[in-house]
Amino acid sequence: MKSGTSIVLAAVAVLLAMKVFEFGEQPTPPRKPSATEMMSVAFVGNFSQQEIRREVERAAQVFIISNDDQSFSRMGSALVALRKNTGVPEMMLLRCARAMGEETIGTSIKLEFAKAAGLCSKTLR
Repeated sequence: MKSGTSIVLAAVAVLLAMKVFEFGEQPTPPRKPSATEMMSVAFVGNFSQQEIRREVERAAQVFIISNDDQSFSRMGSALVALRKNTGVPEMMLLRCARAMGEETIGTSIKLEFAKAAGLCSKTLR
């Protein structure tokens, strides 16, 4: 009897474990927010994700930066760091950097996005 009780208890434990852990199914991991979603939270001002994305894509095109989330995240991080250091809002820095980059198109001047944004932060401070 003792061995039969042990088998029944073991079977019940397995069934409970299967129910509790939903055996065979993996929980869906939470979706990682996009770079523009993070920027819409971190940036000063009331800008939509679409406004931010449009400006970031335009700047990425000017500076020949990959049009992907990882590149956009790096751009956003640089802008937030500059804003924290100088107080100049990110979108103002982004637009200034893009305009500065557009001025160098077709010239021998090679300007990187982070350097342009840094120069803008000094100028607009």
